[in-house]
Parts: sequence; C-alpha cells; structure tokens
Amino acid sequence: MPTIFEGGPNDWEDLEEKVCQIFREAGCLAARRRTLKTVRGSVDVDVLVEDTTRRPHALILCECKNWNRKVPRTVVHAFRTVVHDSGATLGFIISERGFQPGAKAAAEKSNIRLVTWKEFQEEMYDRWFDVQEARLTLLADELYVISELPAEDNRRTLISEAVNHGGERVWNELEPLRKRYVQLAFASSSVAAGAIRRFPYKGMDPRAEKQKLIVFRSAKMYFDIMFEAAPRAMADYVEFILKHTGGRLGSQELFDEAVISQVVEGKTTTKDVHRLFDWNAWIERTPDGEVWTLRGSITQFRKPRNGARIWKLIRPVTARRTLVIEFGSNEIARRVTVEDSEHIGPP
Repeated sequence: MPTIFEGGPNDWEDLEEKVCQIFREAGCLAARRRTLKTVRGSVDVDVLVEDTTRRPHALILCECKNWNRKVPRTVVHAFRTVVHDSGATLGFIISERGFQPGAKAAAEKSNIRLVTWKEFQEEMYDRWFDVQEARLTLLADELYVISELPAEDNRRTLISEAVNHGGERVWNELEPLRKRYVQLAFASSSVAAGAIRRFPYKGMDPRAEKQKLIVFRSAKMYFDIMFEAAPRAMADYVEFILKHTGGRLGSQELFDEAVISQVVEGKTTTKDVHRLFDWNAWIERTPDGEVWTLRGSITQFRKPRNGARIWKLIRPVTARRTLVIEFGSNEIARRVTVEDSEHIGPP
C-alpha cells in the first residue's frame, strides 16, 4: 500500500501538522492543540478531528508521538480514558517508532488504534485519494468544457470556431497549450479520470512552458502540482478563446444567440438547419411535416479582471437550450420555440 507523504515527519509539530493535513484533505475538520472538555475535566488533545462526512458526525482524537523510543502501555491507558470520557468515536495513537508489546495489549477490545506513521497513511490512503481525485476531476472537467476540440460528433465549440476561422496560425498557438496541459486533460472524466493511481508515475509537468517529463514520486506530489497548475491552465485557455472568438467565452456546444437568431419562421429550411448545426437533430414525423428537436448549451466563466493571467477558478454557469423547429411539408420552418434552463457546473 502506498503512503501519502514521501518522507517522515521532521519533528513532533510536523507530525501533528501532517496528520491534520491528511484529515482535512480527506474532507474532515481537523485542528491541532485543542482543549477538550470531558466528564473528568479538561484535557489537551494533539489533533482533534470532526468527521462531518459521516452521519452521525464522528469525533476522532489523535495522540502524536515522534519519540525516539516505542510508546509504553501507560500512554495507551491514559489515552483510553480520554477517548472514553470525551465520547469520541475513535482514537489514534500515531508513533514514529512503534509500540511496546504491553501497549498493544492495552489497546485490545477498545476503540483505540495504535499505528505507526506509515500505517496511519496506509489506513487513510484510499479515502484521502478518492477526495483528492474527485476534486481534481471537477477542475479538469471545467477545463475540458472550454478547451477540447470536438471529436467524431463534430459539435460546434468556441475552440473549433477559433481554429476554423484562424487556420494554421491559430492551431499553432493552440497546440502548445494542449501539449502543456495534457496531464490535466487526463484527469477529466471525459478522458481518463481514475486511471492514475500507482506511483511513482511519469507524466508531463503542466507547470513547464515547454514539454517536460516529470516523475510524480507520490500521490501527494501529483495532486499538489495538478492543483497548482489548474488555475493557470484555465486562465491560458480563457485568454486564447477571448482573443480568437471576438470576446465570447465558454461553451461546450455553441448554441448561442448568434446561431439561434438565424432560425427564422417562414424562411429557414431543413438544409439551413443542417448548415447551422453540425450535430444531429431528433426528428419526429407528423402528418404534414416534421418536428426537429436540437439540444445544446452555452457555458459562461468569469473573465480575468484587469488583464490578470491568473484568476480564481470558479464554478461555471451553463445555460442549457432546447430548440424545437416545426417544418411544414415544404420543409420551411413554420414555428420555432426555444426553452432555457440553467445550472451551476459544466454541461
């Protein structure tokens, strides 16, 4: 089982901070050096954790020992009393050097877990990894919405519009972005989310302006680098799109007013719709014509302020649209309706 951090703690303070960090990054509330009231009075706790992801919430206490010797049973007896009197769900004693045989016997048939620093990381690893992966996938999906060219379905996107209008010059500007941030693309649920779980892992460093291979020695190193690079990746793609689409931003399927306004009752034909929309419509036959239903979306992101290249990554707002066109037997639109709905997040 892999560990989260590459090395051991530097001292007792570092051990406490790393334990806190693992719990926080696993979705819990965690704090160091807290005073806790029990039925016997107040006690000091190295790390106090409230697991709010579970119902009912769980209280977890941690005693961190970065000693040069193994933890004796007297420490376990004292900690058992604290955990019991506080009503905590679980207690961890985390020791860099391990435990004396009597300590392990003292923890039997209790809600006390005796673990080394390595064992603690192994125990928390899957839960910690799943939370980090979900967070990264969300960021990568938001980037994918505006950055990916359409594949076989030929959807209209702002990226494809920029390349189609600008040709080789614009493609040569886009390609370095795609190469630089390919590792973030791999984290998207639309590409290969969940594929990277074994470390060390060799991949592309998204922080480097030119392609550079890097060895991600641990999951912690991998996620830290990905989270650091995500805001810059979004800012770079935003800058590119704004530059080459006349100031429009966002959109997985280009379904905005500029396109919708070209569908005119009494004028637009079925051939016009095929020209305007590169993806297939749902077609329903009627006694005197056809009803075409097309669905698309326009996703908007906050633009950078004052030309700033790095801006805070926020949830996008997606307006979903359903376009219904009724054609008569002459294949000319006789009725056009548009239905809008809005939600937070990518399409």
